[in-house]
Amino acid sequence: MEVVGILSGKAGEPLLVGPCPPDARTGAAASLVGGKASTLFRLRDLGLRVPPFLVLTTALFRRLDAEPWLLSRLLPAIEAAIGSWGGGLVAVRSSMSVEDGRADSFAGVFDSFLGVPPAELEASVRACAASGRGPRAAAYLRERGLAATVVQPAVIVQRLVRARSAGVTFSRAPLGNSALLCTEACWGLGEGVVAGDAATTRYWTDRFGQLVRRQAAPAPVDSATRTSASPDAGATSPAEPLAAAELAGLHREVLRIEHRLGSPCDVEWCFDEQGELHFLQARPITQTFPRLRYYTDTNLVESYPGRVSPLTASFVQRVYATVFRESARLLGGHAVVPPVLDRAYGELIACFGDHLYYDLESYYTALLALPGGAANIDAWHRMIGGRPTESLRPEALYQPSLRETLRTIAGLLRLIIGHERIYNDFDKYAARTIGELEGELQRTRGSRPLARLLASCFTRVSGFSLTILNDLLIMVGLKALLRLLASAGVGEEALPVLVRTHGGVDSIQPLHALRRLAASWDTTPAARECYRELLRTGDPEQPAAFYEELQRRLAGIAPALGQQLLDYLARYGDRSFEELKLESMTFVQSPTAFFELLEWESRHAASAPAEAAGTDAPSSSPPAGTASAAHAVESLLRRFPLPTRLLLGRVRGFTERAIRTRERSRMVRGRYYGWFRAGFLELARALGQEDPDLFAHCARRDFFALRFAEIADYAQGTLSRADLAAAIQRRRAAPRATAWPEFFCHPEDPAGEVPPSFLEGEASVAEASAPGQLQGTGAAGGVATGTALVVRAPQEALAAGDLHATILVTTSTDPAWIFILGRCRGLIAEKGSLLSHTAIIGRELGVPTVVGVPGATRLLRSGLRLGMDGRTGRIWEE
Repeated sequence: MEVVGILSGKAGEPLLVGPCPPDARTGAAASLVGGKASTLFRLRDLGLRVPPFLVLTTALFRRLDAEPWLLSRLLPAIEAAIGSWGGGLVAVRSSMSVEDGRADSFAGVFDSFLGVPPAELEASVRACAASGRGPRAAAYLRERGLAATVVQPAVIVQRLVRARSAGVTFSRAPLGNSALLCTEACWGLGEGVVAGDAATTRYWTDRFGQLVRRQAAPAPVDSATRTSASPDAGATSPAEPLAAAELAGLHREVLRIEHRLGSPCDVEWCFDEQGELHFLQARPITQTFPRLRYYTDTNLVESYPGRVSPLTASFVQRVYATVFRESARLLGGHAVVPPVLDRAYGELIACFGDHLYYDLESYYTALLALPGGAANIDAWHRMIGGRPTESLRPEALYQPSLRETLRTIAGLLRLIIGHERIYNDFDKYAARTIGELEGELQRTRGSRPLARLLASCFTRVSGFSLTILNDLLIMVGLKALLRLLASAGVGEEALPVLVRTHGGVDSIQPLHALRRLAASWDTTPAARECYRELLRTGDPEQPAAFYEELQRRLAGIAPALGQQLLDYLARYGDRSFEELKLESMTFVQSPTAFFELLEWESRHAASAPAEAAGTDAPSSSPPAGTASAAHAVESLLRRFPLPTRLLLGRVRGFTERAIRTRERSRMVRGRYYGWFRAGFLELARALGQEDPDLFAHCARRDFFALRFAEIADYAQGTLSRADLAAAIQRRRAAPRATAWPEFFCHPEDPAGEVPPSFLEGEASVAEASAPGQLQGTGAAGGVATGTALVVRAPQEALAAGDLHATILVTTSTDPAWIFILGRCRGLIAEKGSLLSHTAIIGRELGVPTVVGVPGATRLLRSGLRLGMDGRTGRIWEE
């Protein structure tokens, strides 16, 4: 602590304190410099720009009554300090010992003075200190039940910034959605904002920098003269006191301050005439707020993009809870899942705005309970992408015992040693069990028996927890790979080339089979016309009868093609775009969707490289950059000693097998979801037949407004058909179209009274970047140039026609995008990671791919000529 001026007697208490050099720690106590000044020291220690200041301490004012001349003795030192700041006007601010506390803020109770000239300095300091004993202070003390003696005055003398704009930011909005930051800004000095008599613009932003809404207030007649540092400060100003980039930067710093103070805070700030941001004050908000919960849809959006139905949302929530509880028991760590983990498992998935999100606190709790602790969080984000800020790390809510940890490690070792056998056995078991369920579904009649069959789905099939544990093994493998690579100076950028599945991803096989079918289709125009005619005259919503009639007609035209088509549907007909959303009809369930895909593939097959009929070889050759990148990485790997190189090969092979298992499990999961979807459609049909008047106005899609719990209650007889019809009717209102952020924060709200902030979203705070400044994660190597096509759904890509010269720009992809990726020049996705489905398929097809490009669909436009590097993640305008 730098001491200027006179020290008091033997105690050595400083009477005047000034800031230390920036690299020193002050440890300034509120008992000496007051609450406001103590926080200013902490802000300065954070590296924030705080206008230079001095503090007349509580020690001075304790002596001032007996020694009134002390203040005059200090004035030369104060004036010298002001001169070192460049002279001019100063601000004299109160900093009482109890001011800006967590329990009592004393906001607006004490006097401060702005624009104080040297001649008025002493009088202003005395008046500021005296306000600690004034009527406002006395009333506040009575209201809070505090003794007058708790107020020990201290005063700040600070350089007055010539402010272009100023205001106050609340890190938690006092009204409405408290997860938002609320900023009130005005032209000139910010005193008018605090006093409430300045013309302000109010901004609400979320905690990830997105502007939710803004509100401009009319200017009071005399506001300019009362709050401006110069009379004409508002005369030549832009339309608003804060530019988008300024607001974004301000809010980043306010969140840093909140983290440092350890509580919600309100922060006073100003921008000077050069656009530099200065912080003038920060104090805790004494209001009580609900806990904040953080959510992300990465990589969940690959499986459940966009809007999901109530049935899908409730079903997926139940799926995740079930498989995580089962995984805890399977690893052997818990005979009975502890309540804190059980609660976290039940809250892993949340639904906001009809869109699914991971609840990060619940996911982190589950990860922290595993061997590796907090390191699991980094590994999980490395696997799925979308790394949030460090402040989102919760404390370990559950610490497993040593015995539980050892049993869990033993369970993981069993999985690693027997990985291939265990997962092959699960594939066989799952296929057999789902086959039995499919047979049972065919034999079940009546809405209540069908509802009972569907309600039993979580007890009839076990073992899906192995898919979660396989993800954990991928995390373990990646962590080991990165450590081995780092020992030779190789970074994470080597993973896209090192971790490949070499044509072993099962989800690619439907693409190759479709291309062979399309080749036969293209040479048989009569079959095309037969299919098209049946779509016009038949009923595509009765797919079994539709395909039976199609086979009968094709038998007289092209029997071999008819059999090839039905064989394809038998093997891959459970695929669809957005296939894990229960409301998305599969190719078997939607003859129209399958015809459109087959027609598109047939029309544009000529633009793809030739493929040998009857083989499953990839249809696209790797881009030129891939071979050179692989050669470069192999050259680096030669720096390893032989034993480490052998170990790297074993770890690499295991990780690739786990990734292949992950992709294969998608197919198994898709078939399980397909069975449930088929059963639900039968239930909907049965309800309509049993009570046609009640469900007369319900189309097939409307039934997906039901929730899983309502199906279970109907199965048990606690809900009637009328109750189901009423639930459908309540939820048939047209939903609001919206974009869903990758991350968002929401106050804990058990009653569901607070809508998510993104439903009010107005615009992004971040200013649009030029394409040359866009950067993502290189996921599949190779350089590509082409014409951008921005799409938010695969059907938009199909409608666009020929994609051979196109770079697709989208939010994310799901497994069925495999039919499209092989036809485009490159892919840019806003979300994803090195191990997302998008990245894996991009590498398998040799399509340059860049993932994790925030705002790509907004910043890039269709028709723009782009270049992209799938190794470095760089994107530029041609």
